[in-house]
Amino acid sequence: MLRSDAPDSIRGRASFTSVILWDLYSQLTNVVKTGRPLPAACDGFNLLAEHPGLAVMHETMVESSIRVIGNLTRRLRTLLACARRRWRI
Repeated sequence: MLRSDAPDSIRGRASFTSVILWDLYSQLTNVVKTGRPLPAACDGFNLLAEHPGLAVMHETMVESSIRVIGNLTRRLRTLLACARRRWRI
């Protein structure tokens, strides 16, 4: 699942999580205790732009989109099959 050529690859998500989000998650306790947002939360897009992992973010979004489109397509096919049986179309 971490190979880029695998059909349901999560390589981009794993890279993005380990590169950018891991550091932010590690600071969650401080956010909860102080009630103050992280500087990255206020300026997250600049953080992504300055980080070499930006390409990984794009890859992550593409992978997520492919997965969502696949799920929607399967559900639509099921719905159409049910409608054809119901109304004999």
